[in-house]
Amino acid sequence: MRLSVLIIFLLVSSSIFSQKEVLEFQLSKPENGIQVNMLDSSFQVGDVNPFQVLSTGSEPILKVEVFRGNVHYNPMGWYEVSFKKAGPTFIKVFCKNSRGEPYLAMTKPVDVQPLPTPEVFICDVKNDSALNIEHLIKNRKITAKMRTPDQFKYHPAVLSFRFSLGKDTISVKGNEIPFSYKSKLYDLKDGGTFSIYDVKVMLPNKNKNVVIVPKVSVFLINTDQYSVGERRYIGN
Repeated sequence: MRLSVLIIFLLVSSSIFSQKEVLEFQLSKPENGIQVNMLDSSFQVGDVNPFQVLSTGSEPILKVEVFRGNVHYNPMGWYEVSFKKAGPTFIKVFCKNSRGEPYLAMTKPVDVQPLPTPEVFICDVKNDSALNIEHLIKNRKITAKMRTPDQFKYHPAVLSFRFSLGKDTISVKGNEIPFSYKSKLYDLKDGGTFSIYDVKVMLPNKNKNVVIVPKVSVFLINTDQYSVGERRYIGN
């Protein structure tokens, strides 16, 4: 049971605490003389998650383990844990009793949240929407946006993707269909679909994590939205 939320100032010799920061911690009620303090109620994949383990009694802490997590110990009871996969986990705290015998003093369940998934756009058109063929030919850009953009200082970056033209599958580094394939895009037909696969996106978070969006598709249409008299055009 949480007793309160306390704002504390920390200066810790750690890879993530290199300067004074204001951190808000969730303070838990001690169980069996053990208290676990966390920045949030859950951990995050792809991030360094700090937490503190304290013994409020006379029994010393022998070790701390986190299921499926890579744990690094810092001074003053601080730990950092990282995860490769989301899902449930738990913190296990081992202590030594008055007879010098080790025992499991606490098991604390914690959820590990996945990395946020960006939304990928083909020529500024979202998945399962209609895209003008001429706009695809002239623009050829693949972009991404975070679903909660206000939480991030920067924009996500598309690093690579694959797409198919006929029987050919093309792998692209960067965020643009190469100019050399522009002429083949004219073979695309109204009423068809255009898909990209395995879109690698670098997230705009502290660790620059990379996520893969498996597939994004648009429905191809022909319209006259880019017509001016007899001339058809769109800006690059």
